[in-house]
Amino acid sequence: MKIVRPAQGSAGVYFPRGTCEFATETCRKECYMIKDKDYDEEVRISDGELLKIYDTFTTMPMLELCAQILTEMDGLQTNILHWFASGDCKKKDMSRILKIIEVLDRADIEQIGFTRNERLWEERKDVFALTVEKKSEIDSREGLFAIPDYKNGSIALFVYDDEQIGTCGMHEYQHTLEPIEHIVNCNSCFRLKVGCFTEDR
Repeated sequence: MKIVRPAQGSAGVYFPRGTCEFATETCRKECYMIKDKDYDEEVRISDGELLKIYDTFTTMPMLELCAQILTEMDGLQTNILHWFASGDCKKKDMSRILKIIEVLDRADIEQIGFTRNERLWEERKDVFALTVEKKSEIDSREGLFAIPDYKNGSIALFVYDDEQIGTCGMHEYQHTLEPIEHIVNCNSCFRLKVGCFTEDR
């Protein structure tokens, strides 16, 4: 059984819906995995397979798991690992997921992902975008944020930036929420250094 699968030009970690303990009611209602099983050929993974993938991630010895991930990524010819192409990180799994990420940091791969687990996001803002429902939930926090567009099956990415204001040599700054350009394909974003790969995000 393959434990990572293709995901928009990357290797995706697909967990089952039951791992979405931080999901909002809107997210649970509008989730593409529930509403449209034919959303994308890549995500046609049965519930049974999703449970096996999750079980493997949470029980297989750490180094063996990481070696298998890297082997499968090589087979997919990608150096990008996309965390939670479906599902999310449960509170009880956070320590293990963080250790897996740390081990994989030592390999020559890029790790990105989307989560609603704020503690996980706080720990690894270099990897994750925090998914929220609307801009007002961002609250001037530093980091990358994703707002779902359920109707179109896409997301909008935002980051706070310090914008210089003032004239005549004054150095005043204001904290502004800036949209980030992104492309659906992770390889394209990586190559162009946009989206999750925007420098100094």
